[in-house]
Amino acid sequence: MTRRANTLLYIAALSFCILISACKDRSSSQMPAMETQKNSISQDSLQKGKEEKLSKEEKHFQELMNSVIHDDAATFAHLISYPIMRSYPMKWIEDSVEMMKFFPIMADDSLKNVLKRTSPSDWGQIGWRGYTFDNSEYFWDEGNQLSGINYKSKQELAIREALIKRDLSTIHPSLKAKVMAPFSCFHDIQNDAIYRVDILDALDYTDENAKYRMAVYLKDTDLTGKPDYLLYVDYHLEGSAGVRVYECSDHQGNSISFYLDFYEQTNNFEAEVKLGKKKAKHIIDRTYWLDYFDSHQVKKRK
Repeated sequence: MTRRANTLLYIAALSFCILISACKDRSSSQMPAMETQKNSISQDSLQKGKEEKLSKEEKHFQELMNSVIHDDAATFAHLISYPIMRSYPMKWIEDSVEMMKFFPIMADDSLKNVLKRTSPSDWGQIGWRGYTFDNSEYFWDEGNQLSGINYKSKQELAIREALIKRDLSTIHPSLKAKVMAPFSCFHDIQNDAIYRVDILDALDYTDENAKYRMAVYLKDTDLTGKPDYLLYVDYHLEGSAGVRVYECSDHQGNSISFYLDFYEQTNNFEAEVKLGKKKAKHIIDRTYWLDYFDSHQVKKRK
């Protein structure tokens, strides 16, 4: 009886040890999962806490950057103050529909990588100009809406280069220079004239060698021929707001002068025009040379 009792006691003790060991193994296997869940909750709480501490402007900057990083063109397009300027002969982006078309051109990997390592706190206010970051190389923002895109992707630069090449191929040979680029174009609502402005001796207005020339094509003038007037332009930025001033004239007393307010960025602005004997105030619009050339390849525009 004693030997049997001892055997039973041994079996019971062994079973108990096996049970305790199994419980420990199970508990140990659950620890990493529990720790992972706990860490995940902690990170979510931390992220939520950070977002709650962001100012209203910083939340906007974060949403703006996230929309680019995650290819959310619709959200990005509705965070904009239109129009958005592009370098001529690229067209300005006038509304959200046009922005959604432009978005894939702009939002390349280079821009996304910059925004991924940029935090809302990196944005700073530069006086009345608005908010920006990284020396304003990418965006300007009003604090609640994007107002300017300084960044130009490789694709946009290639598109612009192709447009410049095509644009310059349409003008009369007498107007061509070794170094030049189309700069801007305007339509005079009063007399249906086209005012084409080119940069000479440079490819960009920031070049200190840049000179400007305006070719004036009256209503019945062939756009492929010589212009009716050739005016030389004093173009400059005026004041801290960077108002773009055009003072155009020739030696015969013909002149056209107007200015564009960066913050208005509208059409239908006033110009003082003297072509011939009459001097009057005209209303002119921004336009694009290639649009007129493509639709008016005839000697008389109607």
